[in-house]
Amino acid sequence: MKQSRNLPLGAAVFIGIWFCAVPAFAQGPNELPVSAGFIEYIKAAANPDKHGQGKDGRFYPYPTPQGHLIGYRQTVPDKALYMRGWSAAEADAALIQQLQSVESELRQRLQRDGKNLDQIQPACREILLDYGFTEGVAKLKPEWIQAVTQLDWGRILNPDFYARYDADWPDSVRNKAFFKRWSSKGEK
Repeated sequence: MKQSRNLPLGAAVFIGIWFCAVPAFAQGPNELPVSAGFIEYIKAAANPDKHGQGKDGRFYPYPTPQGHLIGYRQTVPDKALYMRGWSAAEADAALIQQLQSVESELRQRLQRDGKNLDQIQPACREILLDYGFTEGVAKLKPEWIQAVTQLDWGRILNPDFYARYDADWPDSVRNKAFFKRWSSKGEK
């Protein structure tokens, strides 16, 4: 009789739970090592009212005090988008690509500080990606990075510390979304 190489059900369930609870950070070309809801959170915080989305479902550039943006508050990379716009899939792909670029910058920034992006907790990674995306990695203050990598929830959830601004005005949409997403973590 040929011996089966299948894992016992209990072992398979344990391994499945382990890989779901602790991300392996293996990524394909359009993936990021983030939790399932992170991308939706970023999209909702960036453009909850879907500014620039036409009746055809495509995203077109829309005016802001910072210039015309498209999709999820992204700069317009090509003037042709004023005519053809982005499909929802193209907007999502552009967002993932931008977040991957932010991740690469974060990796370099943390290495200069003696930290490894792959060794910090998933919540830290997501908060740093979030802020790197909105503020720019170069503008992240060392004390912010330190508070996040140490998961100092008292500092992270202090409105004076986490508040973001858009053209010298508090970015209420992003600030509220951030607090809603992470406030339950700080209660532990």
